[in-house]
Amino acid sequence: MIGVVVLGCCGDGGELRDNGGWGCGTGVSLAIWGIMAMLKIEKIRSDEEHDAAMARIDEIFDAPVGSAEGEELEVLVGLVEAWEVVRYPIPPPEPVDAIEFRIDQERARFGG
Repeated sequence: MIGVVVLGCCGDGGELRDNGGWGCGTGVSLAIWGIMAMLKIEKIRSDEEHDAAMARIDEIFDAPVGSAEGEELEVLVGLVEAWEVVRYPIPPPEPVDAIEFRIDQERARFGG
């Protein structure tokens, strides 16, 4: 197997290893990378590319599963999700806020 270097959603280099393993840890399957190569879809690198990907998702949202557009949709959704996780991270809650939230959940559960 030939080693191929690609960029993962985290921005560092990933490598398809000789044993078939993936060296980036992005969680993106090799099948998705293959589809991206066939469709000539690349990692989202700017807000403009994100906007274009979102517009394309809107266009093909109802594409049948297994169709070319369905595969493109799956890839684009994964890329948008990866971009948004990096671009708009959600910080963990403050400990007091987390405790208050949990107390509110218990009150709602037991009708209190």
